[in-house]
Amino acid sequence: MQHLLRLIERRQYDTIYHEHFQYYTLLTLIRALRSGGLEVVDVEETRHPRWLHRAFARPVEVAGPASEAVRRVLAEERAAGLDTVAGHAGFAHAVLQIKRDLLGFLIEASREGRRRRLRSSG
Repeated sequence: MQHLLRLIERRQYDTIYHEHFQYYTLLTLIRALRSGGLEVVDVEETRHPRWLHRAFARPVEVAGPASEAVRRVLAEERAAGLDTVAGHAGFAHAVLQIKRDLLGFLIEASREGRRRRLRSSG
């Protein structure tokens, strides 16, 4: 899964599109799997550019305690406020600020007459 915490931290709004319509926190994944009788027992963060997590789950009856990695990721998500609506709302504000900054730059560059020609590759 693409970890929502990393997406928000890195402002990776440009990775959100119709083919990837679900972005989970570990907390959300735990809740979803519990509804199906599974318990997350471990999680592994990969070094993929989009920062994916691989979660490992077992039937609740034989799951045992969660690993230190699960506890660490859950603590990071809570520290970022992703267990609240407010924690998610901040992402929209950050993306809008990036948009404003880019538009401001483009308007200023246009006013100053700055141009950059793209080189053709052919």
